[in-house]
Amino acid sequence: MRQLAMLQCQMRHWDFEQVGWYDHRARRNHDLFGFIDMLAHDDAGTIAIQYTSSSNMSARMKKVTGHKNFARVTEGYGWRVVVWGFRPDGSVREAWFGLPTVAPGPSTTPCPPAS
Repeated sequence: MRQLAMLQCQMRHWDFEQVGWYDHRARRNHDLFGFIDMLAHDDAGTIAIQYTSSSNMSARMKKVTGHKNFARVTEGYGWRVVVWGFRPDGSVREAWFGLPTVAPGPSTTPCPPAS
C-alpha cells in the first residue's frame, strides 16, 4: 500500500515523505503523532496522509478523527488530513478533514506603539 500512496502523491505532483515506520523488534507500526503515515506538501500547504485498505477505511477515519492529536494537527498546525482507502484494483477512495477556511483579510487594527 505504501507504493500506491507514493504513486498517488507523484500523480498529484506533491512533495512527500514516509514518516511512519515499523519496529521489527516490537512488531508494531509507529505513526507520526499517532495517525500519520506520510506527509505531503502542495501549493496550499501540508497534508497528513493515513492510508489503508478500502474495507478498513471507516475504522481508520474514526481512529484519525478521534485521536488526541487530531485537533493539534488540523487547527494548531493548519494541516489538512486525508485518509486514502485502496481497493484491490489499485483505485483509491479518499476522505478529507481539516480543510482550511478562507483567511481573513488584512487587519485594520493599528499596531501598538513601540516601547
